[in-house]
Amino acid sequence: MQLVTAASVGDGHDYDGFLVAVLRHGPVPLCAAALRARGADLAELPFLATRDGHRRAGHARRLVMTLEAVLAAAGVTRLVVPAAKPLLKMWTAAFGYKAVPLVARAALAGRVVELDAASATVVAKALQAAVAGGGGVDEAGGDNAVAPAAP
Repeated sequence: MQLVTAASVGDGHDYDGFLVAVLRHGPVPLCAAALRARGADLAELPFLATRDGHRRAGHARRLVMTLEAVLAAAGVTRLVVPAAKPLLKMWTAAFGYKAVPLVARAALAGRVVELDAASATVVAKALQAAVAGGGGVDEAGGDNAVAPAAP
């Protein structure tokens, strides 16, 4: 997997620090994600898309699990996602994320992409640091409780 930096600041938009990850099969891009680390305690994944015709084949899961492992190995402890409401069940049931309580979202202000509360909600997952002989992602459904750290 290649991580490509393609971000800048300009025209009133802040793309600073974003990375783009693309899962490919040969030359064909299957799934893409945009992510940004916001310090050791937090990273955000505001964009994830799978190419039409390649959905429901596990590509998004593979990409997200890889990103979680890379972030955990780098010492990031929490991944936050602004989940579109129609996809909330995917993030919570299939990927193991939990909704961030409304009172805890205030600590995220200015650190993650602002979302439209009518169409999305914030979910997060605690990441575990890689240990010898084990993976770096809490895939076993362990304690994923999240509470954003103070900025």
